[in-house]
Amino acid sequence: MKKGATIAATIIFILTACTRMPVYHQYRSTPIGGWKRADTLCFDIDTIRKTQTCQLSVGLRTSTAEEYPFLDIYLVVEQEWKKDSATVLLQDTIKYEVTNNEGDAQGDGIMLRQLTTTIPKTFTYQKGATGKIKIRHAMNPEKVTGIADVGVEILPVE
Repeated sequence: MKKGATIAATIIFILTACTRMPVYHQYRSTPIGGWKRADTLCFDIDTIRKTQTCQLSVGLRTSTAEEYPFLDIYLVVEQEWKKDSATVLLQDTIKYEVTNNEGDAQGDGIMLRQLTTTIPKTFTYQKGATGKIKIRHAMNPEKVTGIADVGVEILPVE
């Protein structure tokens, strides 16, 4: 019995040791009536625990209850990092293909479809820094429907 528990504990340790633990991972819901361009989603990141180079992934969940009416969506992602008196500002625009040319919805899921894009640039997050990530859509019309949630994940680079 003791040998089996030791083997199980070893397997769990190996599996978790190979997994990159996110520095931050959070989703925000968009307004039910539609997401307006001025409705910026904000993610406040508390103090970074250690200096490390990371990549930012942005997730998008579309709803099957209310279809997104376009093929793609553009999101503007702004990062603001502060440590002591220094401030670093980063901005990226990312594109998601929500529906392909044949009209098939992209992403994984049944009630919500998950799409994720990793911003290719890495950034060294400094120990003790605090941050704010703001995301808004850059689409015409002013208000889009069918987007349920938007999230961010900061993962260390291997």
